[in-house]
Amino acid sequence: MIKYKYKMELQSTVDCEMTHAIEHRLNALSDGFAEFCTSNIFLVRHTYNFSIVWNRPLEIYGVTNNKRFVTFPEDIPTAKRLKEILPHIDFIRAIPERLIEHPSLKEHALDCEEDIDNHEYIYRREDLAELSGRKYHKKRNLIAQFKDRREYIVKPINEDTRTDALDILNTWHKLSDNDADYIPAKEAILYQHMLKLEGWILYLKTTPVAYTLGETIPNTNTWAMHYEKALISYKGAFQVIDMETAKHLPATIEYINKEQDLGKPGLRQAKESYRPVSFVKKFTCAIKNEK
Repeated sequence: MIKYKYKMELQSTVDCEMTHAIEHRLNALSDGFAEFCTSNIFLVRHTYNFSIVWNRPLEIYGVTNNKRFVTFPEDIPTAKRLKEILPHIDFIRAIPERLIEHPSLKEHALDCEEDIDNHEYIYRREDLAELSGRKYHKKRNLIAQFKDRREYIVKPINEDTRTDALDILNTWHKLSDNDADYIPAKEAILYQHMLKLEGWILYLKTTPVAYTLGETIPNTNTWAMHYEKALISYKGAFQVIDMETAKHLPATIEYINKEQDLGKPGLRQAKESYRPVSFVKKFTCAIKNEK
């Protein structure tokens, strides 16, 4: 669907064709945002009702909690263009730290604030693969409990194993009271080849119990873990697939990005328990339009 907005400029919804069209521009970024991976833009297109204005810089519009926002992955537009945009949005989100002092924002007296709920967690791959030291004692205990059940194997997600990943996701979905990311996670599996994603499945004998799916963030030595699902009835499955994913990644990958916690206390606690070494910081600007 294409509609006209903002002085008759083409604004298009995000689909497979648009994803391919913007891929080279998003792949040129060097901020290390997992959020700006082409696959992530595609997979959450319905979650945020994304649409794109093909300008330079690129403009990505969306809605969350009934608030309208715009994201500028490449750069902040000119002050003139920003003036045209501001009456139509409630805030600017996912601003990289390199852009928070941009002249266009200053001209419109827009102040950036840290968006802590959307900072992305960064870990050393080696730390997650080895889990050494007292700080990972609980993780090792859970892995030991999982190993006590019986031997396990790990396989890559591909044409032969994709249905096993779907089985894990569907079982997880039936037992979960939160289905916010079910459709994006399902499409990540179904569109794996198109989106160039890679991942691994954990089997307890022949039973698939956990999987991860992600990709290397362009222009970085960091792998983004977009999705990690496990059957909670298998204690330690999360910890094992997390460790095995870190082990299976190539040595050229130094860091793993587990993305944001969205302000959810349980998710924040889980991500902090793996001891991040840094964060990819994001900023936001609220727009005070007269109603």
